[in-house]
Amino acid sequence: METVWLDYDVIVVGSGGAGSAAAHAASGAGARVLVVAKDPIGCSDSKIAEGIVTVRGVADDTDSHEVLADNLRLAGGDLPTPEITRAFAEDSEKAY
Repeated sequence: METVWLDYDVIVVGSGGAGSAAAHAASGAGARVLVVAKDPIGCSDSKIAEGIVTVRGVADDTDSHEVLADNLRLAGGDLPTPEITRAFAEDSEKAY
């Protein structure tokens, strides 16, 4: 096996939403970026989940943070922890 040395300023692990945003920001700032992903580009978990993630869009939304957190846990087959879904529900409104 031949060893090849490459020079990058930033290495991003994962090509999902967060990884792609990080790579784009670093590249836009002039960095040489390498993206390493377990799957082909466009097949990330973020892409697979596209359309099934929800947020509270407005403060007067009829669903409370608790209802959204419960729905996320239910949709995830009770795999997501209550702490994670609660944090997501509470922060989604700010991120929206």
